[in-house]
Amino acid sequence: MQGYRRQNELLADYLALFQALDEAPEAGRELQAAYEQICAYQQAADPSLPLIRLREAAGLSEELFFTVVCALCMELDGGLRLSHRLRYGCDPDINGALTLYSRLRTVDFGAARQFAPDMRAYRLLFAQPERQGWWLDAPLRLKSAVAALLISGAVPVIDGCAPQPLEAPPCAAVQRAALEEVRAKLDAPVVYISGPPGSGKRTLLHRACAARGEPLILADLNQIAPEGEDESGSLLVLSGVMKNAVLGISAGAERASFQDRLRRLARRWRVRCAVLCEEGEALPLDMEAPVVAVPSCLTAEESAEAWAWCFPSWPGETARAFGMRHRYSIGRLTAQARRAQRAAAGRDVGPSLVQRHMSMRSGAGFTVQRPPEGAKTTDWIGEQSVCSQLRLLAFEAAGWQSLRAQWGVEQSGSTVFLFHGPSGTGKTYAASLLAAEAGLPMMTVELSQVEDKYVGETEKHLNVIFQTAEADHCLLFIDEADALFAKRTEVASSNDRFANLSTAYLLQRLEQYQGVAVLATNLLQNFDDAFARRLQAVVRFSMPDEAHRALLWRRYLPAGRQAADVDCQKLASLASLSPARIRSAAGLAAILAAQEGAGQISWAHAAAALDLELRKTGGGLPPQNR
Repeated sequence: MQGYRRQNELLADYLALFQALDEAPEAGRELQAAYEQICAYQQAADPSLPLIRLREAAGLSEELFFTVVCALCMELDGGLRLSHRLRYGCDPDINGALTLYSRLRTVDFGAARQFAPDMRAYRLLFAQPERQGWWLDAPLRLKSAVAALLISGAVPVIDGCAPQPLEAPPCAAVQRAALEEVRAKLDAPVVYISGPPGSGKRTLLHRACAARGEPLILADLNQIAPEGEDESGSLLVLSGVMKNAVLGISAGAERASFQDRLRRLARRWRVRCAVLCEEGEALPLDMEAPVVAVPSCLTAEESAEAWAWCFPSWPGETARAFGMRHRYSIGRLTAQARRAQRAAAGRDVGPSLVQRHMSMRSGAGFTVQRPPEGAKTTDWIGEQSVCSQLRLLAFEAAGWQSLRAQWGVEQSGSTVFLFHGPSGTGKTYAASLLAAEAGLPMMTVELSQVEDKYVGETEKHLNVIFQTAEADHCLLFIDEADALFAKRTEVASSNDRFANLSTAYLLQRLEQYQGVAVLATNLLQNFDDAFARRLQAVVRFSMPDEAHRALLWRRYLPAGRQAADVDCQKLASLASLSPARIRSAAGLAAILAAQEGAGQISWAHAAAALDLELRKTGGGLPPQNR
């Protein structure tokens, strides 16, 4: 039998039936036969028709479905409502619809229970009266959003909810493994898609639905007012029923109960849900629901492909090299590309411009900075062995993931280097050279902002820092790291116990860290013994000899401002200073010269600055050397 293929055909037949029932005081066999024919056509109808989908998904009884269609026809044909008002002196009600049905079929008196105020299907579809009375006296009127959805297919306007186009969004075709996993698991009633912010969860879901040819409705539950949760949630699920759409829902921890109710309602109405959740977020105990974990960062190959998609004019080798050095989540990568395109104002965008306009984030306990452009490990002035080690470490830091994959090296995800030596010997400067040559932003941890007097808070702060460094693909630099990774001791008090727990957590988190980290310390002996196996390299920094000190004086004294009588070799021989103290003394010499109004730094200025620097530690220059 040929069933209904368009909803207009079904509604036209019902309209003709209701008009005939309105005109005839009693339904004859002809009208009963006409209704039997309509029911037969319904059984063979296209299951994608909105009304048919509603009946099947909600499990509506014949009486309730008849009443819904009757109310819908009243909306379409105002004459029916007017005729009822003239004949009976009141608007149509539920009892009137059931009376019409009783002329065609025998009514089960238990059917009235379906219209009780506590029945979910009735509350979802019908407008509720301002004053509750007898169930059957309630007005026969659908909610306006429900009627619009059934007639025109228009999704109701709900805060934070938006139907997505059937076409895949314009984006780089990366994360193929995660895309296929999402696409395959969308057959389940509920699927969880977990990943950090910016990992592309929404885009992946949209691409997966587009590949399956299925509509998608995204809903941010945080934007729905708490007092409107029941109404908005019901309309959202009904939209999923009518459109045969997947619901992509996301919510914070404070709206977890709303998300859980919506998920259960969608499951009852046979609407598939994709729950977008943050990495590490506790999931409901639903053993049947599959989970898709989205990686926090693109692989080197995916990164190169994404940069090439953002900037098609780049040669392939340029995109590969840039993608190797600048790997982010897909969301952060595209944001960086858009920022550079805005700054270019229509001009061609090259790698140097993108790198110059990359945003650096700061937060509680850390700052992120871009190392100086053009800086290299060969700029290091000091022992040649240190310079050689820095070059090797920069090579490893630039491509540590791809190198391990190519060579089949089995190792933990983190690449950790330890710099140790006396204060001021250039450990922080060496870390910035390492970051610059590896093409990584440098995240510096501020321990004063990380340490907390409350138990467990320090670990929370550090976990945020590790997650941010992973997401932004930074070189993580922790100075005075011995304060965090101190040796564990025997437990003599509760303070010892909590200190040991803190060290154990940090050792475990550092091993799980997916990135490059540089730890600096003056007190190597204070580190926990278990820390050694987590290191890829240890670099020892020592005080510079006289020849290196002379080179440091020449570098730090302002170029072109040195008078002829300034002897850098003699300055180096007068005091054994660290690079940091030489830089401080050189800056002070320039200040002394500027104070006197001199155009150049003379020997007297340099010697006086060196004398002041030595006086910081109780020393000073002999009078004959000033």
